[in-house]
Amino acid sequence: SGVSLLIPAGAIPQGRVYEMYLTVHRKENMRPPVEDSQTLLSPVVSCGPPGALLTRPVVLSVRHCAEPSTEDWRIELKSQSAQGQWEDVVIVGEENFTTPCYIQLDSESCHILTETLTTYSLVGQSITKSAAKRLKLAIFGPVSCNSVEYNIRVYCLDDTEDALKEVIQLEKQTGGELLDEPKTLHFKGSTHNLRLSIH
Repeated sequence: SGVSLLIPAGAIPQGRVYEMYLTVHRKENMRPPVEDSQTLLSPVVSCGPPGALLTRPVVLSVRHCAEPSTEDWRIELKSQSAQGQWEDVVIVGEENFTTPCYIQLDSESCHILTETLTTYSLVGQSITKSAAKRLKLAIFGPVSCNSVEYNIRVYCLDDTEDALKEVIQLEKQTGGELLDEPKTLHFKGSTHNLRLSIH
Protein backbone atom coordinates (compact mmCIF):
# COMPACT_ATOMS: atom_id res chain seq x y z
CA SER A 1 0.00 0.00 0.00
CA GLY A 2 3.02 2.30 -0.15
CA VAL A 3 3.06 2.73 3.64
CA SER A 4 5.89 1.53 5.90
CA LEU A 5 7.29 2.08 9.39
CA LEU A 6 11.05 1.79 9.91
CA ILE A 7 12.08 1.25 13.53
CA PRO A 8 15.85 1.70 13.86
CA ALA A 9 17.94 -0.34 16.27
CA GLY A 10 17.87 1.18 19.73
CA ALA A 11 14.63 3.10 19.20
CA ILE A 12 12.80 0.97 21.77
CA PRO A 13 14.33 1.32 25.25
CA GLN A 14 16.07 -1.74 26.61
CA GLY A 15 13.76 -3.92 28.69
CA ARG A 16 10.58 -2.62 27.01
CA VAL A 17 8.42 -4.66 24.66
CA TYR A 18 5.89 -2.99 22.35
CA GLU A 19 3.42 -4.55 19.97
CA MET A 20 3.89 -2.19 17.04
CA TYR A 21 1.23 -1.70 14.37
CA LEU A 22 0.58 0.27 11.21
CA THR A 23 -2.95 0.87 9.90
CA VAL A 24 -4.26 2.60 6.77
CA HIS A 25 -7.74 4.02 7.42
CA ARG A 26 -10.18 3.97 4.53
CA LYS A 27 -13.35 5.25 6.19
CA GLU A 28 -14.47 8.77 5.36
CA ASN A 29 -15.03 9.64 9.05
CA MET A 30 -11.33 9.06 9.82
CA ARG A 31 -10.18 11.83 7.48
CA PRO A 32 -9.20 15.26 8.80
CA PRO A 33 -11.60 18.09 7.96
CA VAL A 34 -10.38 20.27 5.08
CA GLU A 35 -11.35 23.76 4.01
CA ASP A 36 -12.49 24.67 0.49
CA SER A 37 -8.96 25.58 -0.61
CA GLN A 38 -7.41 22.42 0.89
CA THR A 39 -7.18 18.80 -0.23
CA LEU A 40 -6.09 15.53 1.33
CA LEU A 41 -2.76 14.45 -0.20
CA SER A 42 -2.14 11.14 1.58
CA PRO A 43 -4.04 8.31 3.19
CA VAL A 44 -4.78 8.55 6.91
CA VAL A 45 -2.25 6.30 8.66
CA SER A 46 -1.97 5.23 12.31
CA CYS A 47 1.15 3.81 13.91
CA GLY A 48 1.35 2.67 17.47
CA PRO A 49 1.05 1.94 20.23
CA PRO A 50 0.22 5.59 21.01
CA GLY A 51 2.27 7.09 23.81
CA ALA A 52 5.09 4.54 23.46
CA LEU A 53 8.40 5.88 24.74
CA LEU A 54 11.02 5.91 21.98
CA THR A 55 14.69 6.83 22.34
CA ARG A 56 15.20 7.48 18.60
CA PRO A 57 12.87 8.68 15.86
CA VAL A 58 11.10 6.14 13.67
CA VAL A 59 10.51 6.76 9.96
CA LEU A 60 6.91 6.59 8.76
CA SER A 61 6.75 6.55 4.94
CA VAL A 62 3.46 7.33 3.21
CA ARG A 63 2.60 7.82 -0.47
CA HIS A 64 1.24 11.23 -1.45
CA CYS A 65 -0.41 12.55 -4.62
CA ALA A 66 0.96 16.11 -4.82
CA GLU A 67 3.15 17.30 -7.63
CA PRO A 68 5.81 18.35 -5.13
CA SER A 69 6.78 21.92 -5.79
CA THR A 70 7.25 23.84 -2.58
CA GLU A 71 6.47 27.06 -4.41
CA ASP A 72 3.02 25.79 -5.49
CA TRP A 73 1.85 24.01 -2.35
CA ARG A 74 1.57 24.65 1.37
CA ILE A 75 1.70 21.07 2.67
CA GLU A 76 0.95 20.44 6.32
CA LEU A 77 1.24 17.33 8.45
CA LYS A 78 -1.75 16.82 10.73
CA SER A 79 -2.17 14.38 13.60
CA GLN A 80 -5.18 13.12 15.48
CA SER A 81 -5.21 13.46 19.25
CA ALA A 82 -6.41 10.73 21.61
CA GLN A 83 -9.69 12.70 21.88
CA GLY A 84 -10.17 12.45 18.10
CA GLN A 85 -9.41 16.09 17.27
CA TRP A 86 -7.13 16.85 14.32
CA GLU A 87 -4.19 19.13 15.08
CA ASP A 88 -1.58 20.91 12.96
CA VAL A 89 1.88 19.39 13.49
CA VAL A 90 4.22 21.13 11.04
CA ILE A 91 4.30 22.73 7.61
CA VAL A 92 6.64 20.91 5.22
CA GLY A 93 9.83 22.94 4.81
CA GLU A 94 9.32 24.91 8.04
CA GLU A 95 10.69 22.26 10.42
CA ASN A 96 13.23 23.30 13.04
CA PHE A 97 14.68 21.93 16.29
CA THR A 98 11.46 22.73 18.21
CA THR A 99 9.04 20.92 15.86
CA PRO A 100 8.00 17.39 16.91
CA CYS A 101 9.07 15.83 13.61
CA TYR A 102 11.00 16.32 10.40
CA ILE A 103 9.56 15.62 6.94
CA GLN A 104 11.35 14.63 3.74
CA LEU A 105 9.16 14.87 0.65
CA ASP A 106 10.14 13.15 -2.59
CA SER A 107 8.17 12.86 -5.83
CA GLU A 108 5.81 10.13 -4.56
CA SER A 109 6.40 9.62 -0.83
CA CYS A 110 6.53 11.55 2.40
CA HIS A 111 9.00 10.33 5.05
CA ILE A 112 8.19 11.47 8.59
CA LEU A 113 10.90 11.23 11.27
CA THR A 114 9.10 11.24 14.59
CA GLU A 115 9.23 9.95 18.15
CA THR A 116 5.43 10.21 18.45
CA LEU A 117 3.32 7.23 17.38
CA THR A 118 -0.17 8.42 16.44
CA THR A 119 -2.47 9.00 13.43
CA TYR A 120 -1.12 11.21 10.62
CA SER A 121 -2.22 12.66 7.28
CA LEU A 122 -0.93 15.25 4.80
CA VAL A 123 -3.17 18.15 3.81
CA GLY A 124 -2.27 20.55 1.02
CA GLN A 125 -3.36 24.04 0.12
CA SER A 126 -2.55 25.39 -3.33
CA ILE A 127 -0.62 28.63 -3.27
CA THR A 128 -0.49 29.10 -7.05
CA LYS A 129 -2.66 27.95 -9.95
CA SER A 130 0.21 25.64 -10.95
CA ALA A 131 -0.30 23.40 -7.91
CA ALA A 132 -1.32 19.98 -9.24
CA LYS A 133 -2.68 16.90 -7.53
CA ARG A 134 -2.07 13.54 -9.21
CA LEU A 135 -5.27 11.59 -9.71
CA LYS A 136 -5.80 8.22 -11.37
CA LEU A 137 -8.67 7.40 -13.68
CA ALA A 138 -9.54 3.72 -13.46
CA ILE A 139 -12.22 2.02 -15.58
CA PHE A 140 -13.91 -1.18 -14.42
CA GLY A 141 -16.50 -3.42 -15.99
CA PRO A 142 -17.32 -7.02 -16.79
CA VAL A 143 -14.79 -8.94 -18.88
CA SER A 144 -17.54 -10.27 -21.16
CA CYS A 145 -21.15 -9.27 -21.65
CA ASN A 146 -24.01 -11.25 -23.25
CA SER A 147 -26.54 -8.43 -23.44
CA VAL A 148 -26.88 -5.17 -25.34
CA GLU A 149 -26.15 -3.20 -22.18
CA TYR A 150 -22.55 -2.82 -21.06
CA ASN A 151 -22.01 -1.01 -17.76
CA ILE A 152 -18.67 0.50 -16.90
CA ARG A 153 -17.60 2.32 -13.79
CA VAL A 154 -15.05 5.14 -13.89
CA TYR A 155 -13.24 6.05 -10.69
CA CYS A 156 -11.28 9.24 -10.12
CA LEU A 157 -8.85 8.39 -7.30
CA ASP A 158 -5.92 9.88 -5.47
CA ASP A 159 -2.76 8.60 -7.16
CA THR A 160 -1.70 6.35 -4.28
CA GLU A 161 -1.35 2.56 -4.26
CA ASP A 162 -3.80 2.28 -1.39
CA ALA A 163 -6.65 4.12 -3.16
CA LEU A 164 -6.40 1.85 -6.22
CA LYS A 165 -6.16 -1.34 -4.12
CA GLU A 166 -9.32 -0.36 -2.24
CA VAL A 167 -11.31 0.05 -5.49
CA ILE A 168 -9.94 -3.19 -6.97
CA GLN A 169 -11.09 -5.07 -3.85
CA LEU A 170 -14.52 -3.43 -4.04
CA GLU A 171 -14.89 -4.26 -7.74
CA LYS A 172 -13.89 -7.92 -7.23
CA GLN A 173 -16.90 -8.30 -4.93
CA THR A 174 -19.24 -7.27 -7.77
CA GLY A 175 -17.42 -9.12 -10.57
CA GLY A 176 -15.80 -6.02 -12.06
CA GLU A 177 -12.29 -6.05 -13.50
CA LEU A 178 -9.86 -3.32 -14.45
CA LEU A 179 -10.38 -2.84 -18.20
CA ASP A 180 -7.19 -0.86 -18.90
CA GLU A 181 -4.17 0.48 -17.07
CA PRO A 182 -5.21 3.45 -14.87
CA LYS A 183 -4.31 6.79 -16.41
CA THR A 184 -2.69 9.64 -14.48
CA LEU A 185 -4.43 13.00 -14.47
CA HIS A 186 -2.71 16.15 -13.17
CA PHE A 187 -5.60 18.07 -11.63
CA LYS A 188 -5.09 21.75 -10.91
CA GLY A 189 -7.27 23.74 -8.56
CA SER A 190 -9.84 25.84 -10.36
CA THR A 191 -13.47 26.84 -10.10
CA HIS A 192 -14.41 24.45 -12.92
CA ASN A 193 -15.84 20.95 -12.59
CA LEU A 194 -13.95 17.86 -13.68
CA ARG A 195 -15.63 16.58 -16.86
CA LEU A 196 -14.90 13.22 -18.44
CA SER A 197 -15.82 12.24 -21.98
CA ILE A 198 -15.77 8.58 -23.01
CA HIS A 199 -15.31 7.94 -26.74
